[in-house]
Amino acid sequence: MFLSSIGEKFKKASLVLKAFTGSIFITALEFIFGIIFNVILKKNVWDYSKLPLNIGGQVCLLFSFMWFVLSMIFIPFASLVNKKLKG
Repeated sequence: MFLSSIGEKFKKASLVLKAFTGSIFITALEFIFGIIFNVILKKNVWDYSKLPLNIGGQVCLLFSFMWFVLSMIFIPFASLVNKKLKG
């Protein structure tokens, strides 16, 4: 749902900018939930501490880039689905 709203709110923006926005949002959510589940609740769901350019083992640049690529794929798809549902 969020990815389709990025497509709608940034209609005139390039797909790269939309994907970057999606990647930042998803990475921020991953960081927040990582702090909650991995640090506070000590569930140890994931640990990126062995990967380069990580922040507290909760997020890392490699996975942020993967979120960027997935956003590039799914933002146009989500926007298309959203248009079909609206009729």
